[in-house]
Amino acid sequence: MENGIPLEQAVEGGSRTYEDAPEAEESRGERSKLASWLVIASSWVFTLLIIFLGFFLVGILELFGLSEDVSWELMGSLVYVAVLAMTVLYLHWDGDLGGTLEMFKIGSLGAGFIFLVGLPFMITVIDLVATTIYDMLYIALWGESSIPEMVYYVDDSEYDIIRALSFVSIVIAAPVVEEILFRGYILDAIREMHGDVLAVLGSSVLFGLLHLEPYVVGMATVGGIIYGIVRIRSGSLWPCIVSHMLWNFFAFLYICLLYTSPSPRDRG
Repeated sequence: MENGIPLEQAVEGGSRTYEDAPEAEESRGERSKLASWLVIASSWVFTLLIIFLGFFLVGILELFGLSEDVSWELMGSLVYVAVLAMTVLYLHWDGDLGGTLEMFKIGSLGAGFIFLVGLPFMITVIDLVATTIYDMLYIALWGESSIPEMVYYVDDSEYDIIRALSFVSIVIAAPVVEEILFRGYILDAIREMHGDVLAVLGSSVLFGLLHLEPYVVGMATVGGIIYGIVRIRSGSLWPCIVSHMLWNFFAFLYICLLYTSPSPRDRG
């Protein structure tokens, strides 16, 4: 038992190992470690490029008559669709697409409860504690976060659609796509070369750096470490995805407070 994983017994087939994915092992084995790292880095760079291209997409959407606010929120979901397509191509290229799909299988009702309810609740509590400690350390070392406090005023007619688009992007698309990319493709690619510890740390740092803002980079890295450990111990992506959804749901509620309809005195 490579990882000493008690949760393996809860899922048919247990935690996936590289013996279970010979095509991926053969495909990656043909490359040197340097070449493999360059491939991993390219997936991160292309993800960042897709995000930046999304900024231009906003202008295009506005040309079709959409408002700026709606365009920004719609762009978020479209960017995640593009990143998901890119990730599937990388998985197919490495011969690991089937292995990643295996991580979505749930062997029994009991396993479903563990992966979709029990573990996500526990992970969210641990993530909250870890993030609180991180926040205290960050403030002690560097002062307050550089994230500006903003309130976005939108038209009453657009409030509901903006809130719906934001929910799809933040609570659904982001957790699914980011977990498949970072705890699926990137973690496994690093794990094959360097083992569990560096796989968790490497995929988490790359995940954090994608968030760009220094305070959020650290917070996302902490969350990535927690999700990475759970992914390896459980052999499933479901606990990571559901936990990520829960965390982002709280972020979504916060954003709903930022998107405020104009007060009567502000209306024309």
